[in-house]
Amino acid sequence: MEQDVNSVDRPTNEDAYLQQQMDDREAKWHSERTVVLRVYNYFRIILSFFLLILFYEVPGQTFVGSLSPEWFQTVLLLYLMLNVGAGFVILVSNDKRVSGIPVATSIVVLDIFFLSVLLFTSGGINSGLGYLLVFSVSFGSVMLAGSTSFLFPAIAAVNSISSELYLHNTGTIDDSHHLFQAALLGTSFFMVNYFFQYVSKKIYGREQEVVSLSTLSQAHKVAEQSRRELEISNSRFTVLLSLTDEGVIGLDMQGEVTFANPSSCQILDISSGDLVGNSIQRFMIEIDPHPENPRQQILELLGINTDLCYDPVKWQTARGDSFIVQYTSQATIDNLGERTGAVLLLQNVTQQRENEERIQYLANFDDLTGLPNRTNFQEVVKSAMARTRRTSRSIAILIVDTDHTGVINEKMGHEAGDQTLKEIATRLKSALREGDMVARLHGDQFAIMLVDLDRAENAAIAADKIIKDTAAPMMIKETTLSSSVSVGIAVLDEDHRNSDDLISAAVSAVEHAKDEGRSTYQFYHPKLQQRAEEKKRVQILLRTATDNDEFELMYQPIISVKEERIYSSEALIRWFPADSDPIRPDIFIPIAEESGQISNIGSWVLSTVSHQVKLWKEDLGVYPSVAINISSKQLRNSIFREQFQAMIKDYDIPMEVVELELTETGVMEDPERCLEELLKLHETGVKISIDDFGTGYSSLDYLRRLPLDILKIDQSFTFGIGESENDEEIVRVMIRMAHAMGLKVICEGVETREQFEFLRDHECDLVQGYYFSKPRTVDKITELFIAERDGTIDIMAGEAG
Repeated sequence: MEQDVNSVDRPTNEDAYLQQQMDDREAKWHSERTVVLRVYNYFRIILSFFLLILFYEVPGQTFVGSLSPEWFQTVLLLYLMLNVGAGFVILVSNDKRVSGIPVATSIVVLDIFFLSVLLFTSGGINSGLGYLLVFSVSFGSVMLAGSTSFLFPAIAAVNSISSELYLHNTGTIDDSHHLFQAALLGTSFFMVNYFFQYVSKKIYGREQEVVSLSTLSQAHKVAEQSRRELEISNSRFTVLLSLTDEGVIGLDMQGEVTFANPSSCQILDISSGDLVGNSIQRFMIEIDPHPENPRQQILELLGINTDLCYDPVKWQTARGDSFIVQYTSQATIDNLGERTGAVLLLQNVTQQRENEERIQYLANFDDLTGLPNRTNFQEVVKSAMARTRRTSRSIAILIVDTDHTGVINEKMGHEAGDQTLKEIATRLKSALREGDMVARLHGDQFAIMLVDLDRAENAAIAADKIIKDTAAPMMIKETTLSSSVSVGIAVLDEDHRNSDDLISAAVSAVEHAKDEGRSTYQFYHPKLQQRAEEKKRVQILLRTATDNDEFELMYQPIISVKEERIYSSEALIRWFPADSDPIRPDIFIPIAEESGQISNIGSWVLSTVSHQVKLWKEDLGVYPSVAINISSKQLRNSIFREQFQAMIKDYDIPMEVVELELTETGVMEDPERCLEELLKLHETGVKISIDDFGTGYSSLDYLRRLPLDILKIDQSFTFGIGESENDEEIVRVMIRMAHAMGLKVICEGVETREQFEFLRDHECDLVQGYYFSKPRTVDKITELFIAERDGTIDIMAGEAG
């Protein structure tokens, strides 16, 4: 592990080192330019003072120009002020732009201008000031590389010659040797410039060096990123090969194994080291040639010609044990389109084929009803129990005993009795799901196996349906008869070690059902019986709960951390049955979902919330936002969406006022159907949030496809803040992940100031919990809205909690 961590850190250190090298070289380059600029500026200041001293202190000066000495004095003072000001700026400023090309160009141009004016006012070349232009040209040559620097000697030469021509033409100077001196001076400007280009090229070389390092750094980063992506891809590929149950084998063009996953080694009963390098033909079983035997597909794919004939169905392990093989193969192609080998996916389907043969052999059916017999049923139950013990699901055995069949036999004959049993068998089959099984054990007794149960109590739902379906009148020999059945239920648990025990338990339960008055069902386990009875009681109470006005909505505020105010509220349903104690939502909501009563409850909630929001608009002057919990069962069709749109329209409520919340687990029960309806709902403008995030097993890729606006972190993680570093890190990661997906984050279950401050420090958008307020009735939440509006309560201080 330590070695892996070091390998991850190393690229970061290399990047930092290269960046530091570039920064150091660039800083040195700017430092050198700044030194040259400062030295030149000191020279200009000294030159200005020297000329002033010469003007004021040296006696007997004469000016050959036509202009008065005051012009020379004025220009010189301006030049001095410019130099002093520029020198101060260059001395105190650390800005890299001070030593840049624009500043250097401006200084040289101004120098040439002022020195040319001084040259003109002092009488031309004869005054000696023209030679000072050489220094300006030299400085420009150093600071600017390339042909641009030739601009300076050109300007200086033109100014010198133009000045001499003007003075000569105006008669200020009359001899022509000054023109010759101006030409020589102009030539010297270009020679000086050419000489200093060597220095400029050195500076330019440093620039190129910095650019090269930058390019090298970028190339290094790209290569490092590619390396990391390759490592991730290889890691995923390795994990995939390790987890798949199929054998995966890589082959070259000669049919030799180049790589193999663990499953292939297990199938062929050989270690990976021994398998690699072997020919795949070693594991094929040679048989006598026959025209009807097809060639091995993998050999044809690789173009391997052989005179040997191999068994098309069976292969052998490294130890020589034969097995039934099922494989597919695909050629591998390189970048040039050339075939380099193949990948082979194989399975040992011996057990599967044997099971199929065994099931077919045991497929003995009852002559009268066409149902499987007892032997078939017991074998299937045994296999189902073995599979179920490896999962979180369960199975249940129902023994169905028809009541009063003997009476029918006595009064109407055995033929009528047989027809009655056939009709009951037909009704039993129609009452079951695909995958469940019904069999006739003997006489008037049937057995049913319910598989893949997420809750054991669900067996009671099936039993209730069976009792109702079989109780419907039936026509037997032109006579309308009514029948009834008793059902015994046994659910797989630790007490039932084999199929015989489970079936025996169900038989005991059906006997107990008969003793209780028939036409009923009984669980073998007393606790399950109690739970089933409670579930049935809740179902019965739910039928009249809406009509009796037994539901009530409570509202809990949701707080905006950034704005420090109530952002919205969540509508929470409560149930107060007339003749019973209150029943919690986590009890009656799942029962309502299973029984199909959730649609009526959902319609009531939507209507009640819409009406209340309309009343709030009249009392408060605004539409408070409200979050409504909906069930994934409501998204199985378009009915809820149509009701929702109609309700919003009828109450004239803005669509964005209502927010829909779904639990993570509920969404994953039927993800594709939920996704379709959620997309259509989201298109209407309604906000959608996913509740209890972190408690389910949803795929992040699937969540990314959902049209979500808000992600709600389950309170079980909030409770760990301040108590568990793991929970705190999980909360931090979920907040960052949600923000990366463009979602707002609500953290529910906030009960302490410490939890709130942690969430605020980590940029959680919204919070909800008892620290701010418990769920309130309509009157109490309205009072809270008004108090916050009027400023009489500080919701952030927990005063409403």
